Amino acid sequence: MLTHIYELPFGRGKRFAGQSSRALDLLVGGWQLNGNWIWQSGRAFTPNYQDCGLDRDTGPCRPDKVGSASVSNPTQHGWYKTTDGAELATNGDTVGPWRRPAVATFGNVGRDSLRGPSWFGTDMSIFKNFRITERVHGQFRAESFNFWNHANLGDPDACVDCSTGGQIFSLAANASMRKWQFGLRFDF
Repeated sequence: MLTHIYELPFGRGKRFAGQSSRALDLLVGGWQLNGNWIWQSGRAFTPNYQDCGLDRDTGPCRPDKVGSASVSNPTQHGWYKTTDGAELATNGDTVGPWRRPAVATFGNVGRDSLRGPSWFGTDMSIFKNFRITERVHGQFRAESFNFWNHANLGDPDACVDCSTGGQIFSLAANASMRKWQFGLRFDF
């Protein structure tokens, strides 16, 4: 996470145009840029398989991973390799990189063994501070949330042998597309 507040060096008492008139100071002085940048890795999640409730011998519904589940282009093939909807059979046959665990055994996939999409977010704002009288000050604000309009995707479907496995259907929790808000504030 990176946060910044930068007051531009223009206007009365500043490095540039420090001796400016009141009119020029109202135009070029009092500007402030603010930002909040967040980069995060994807959330960990645990893959499972359908009808795992029938395997009441061990508890957790974790499949065996017998190959690589990574894909080169998640936008075309899903977030990770699945069985393409073929159900994992109880006879131990391998489907893609997955296999149903043997009776009375845990699957070899650990908890939180796969990662979802990463998160990138930037909130930016620009403020214009101005003095109306000696005791009354004003501020104009333009604030943008998700300034670059980056889509932060939710976690993929964790079912390795479901037809929707590996697919993402929504934005991440608390994610939104770009939003702007404007405000005017007076202090007296």
